Amino acid sequence: MWRRSLFDLEKAQVCQLLKVVHDSCPILEKVDRWVWKANKFQEFSVNSIYRLLRGLYEGDDSRMFNSSWRIKALPSGQVTTWRVQKNRIGTKVELHR
Repeated sequence: MWRRSLFDLEKAQVCQLLKVVHDSCPILEKVDRWVWKANKFQEFSVNSIYRLLRGLYEGDDSRMFNSSWRIKALPSGQVTTWRVQKNRIGTKVELHR
C-alpha cells in the first residue's frame, strides 16, 4: 500500500524495483554493510571525501582551488571567492546563459 497514488513515472520505477528485488537472492552468511569505494579501506572518512573532491578539481586551476580555501576570511567570503573563480556568480550574463 502506498500513502498516495503514484505518478506514471513512479509506477514504472516500482516495477523496476520489484523486478530487481525478485531477481536477487540474499546471501545469509554475509554481513550486510555499507561500503565506501573511494579509498582502499572501504571506510568513509572526511579525509577520503576531501581527497575525492580535490581530485575532481585537480588540473590547471588546482593551485587556485587550494589557495581560495586558505584565505583567512569568513567561510562565506571563501565560498564567494571560489564561486568567482569557477564563474558561478549569478551575474546577468551568467543568469542569461
